Amino acid sequence: MANVEFYQDESDKKEWRWTTTENETVLGKSSEGFHSRSYAENNFKSLPSFCLPADVKVASEDPENSQRPLSFYQDDSEDPQWRWRVKAANGLITHASAKGWPTKREAIENVTALGAAARERK
Repeated sequence: MANVEFYQDESDKKEWRWTTTENETVLGKSSEGFHSRSYAENNFKSLPSFCLPADVKVASEDPENSQRPLSFYQDDSEDPQWRWRVKAANGLITHASAKGWPTKREAIENVTALGAAARERK
């Protein structure tokens, strides 16, 4: 079972964030800070609505998925890594992978595991 931790960051604002780990592996982290713990918890709890297996499958198979909330992409690092992100209707990123993955399959497995962990916490 995954462990979810809510904490205040080191910034001057002391914003609330979340991180999820399983077997000492980071599954995901909040992509932004929140002014209260309850907002950070709500952000985490909203993740399953974007990471149901059918949504992940459609996003992973659709190369033109920029209009979908969940999308997979390769970053622009020297050794490109696969990442995922969830965008709100206004274009803001509400969730994102904590790190890059060597293969798209690993990025898919990461978001699937993170969605399952968030569903367990509801």
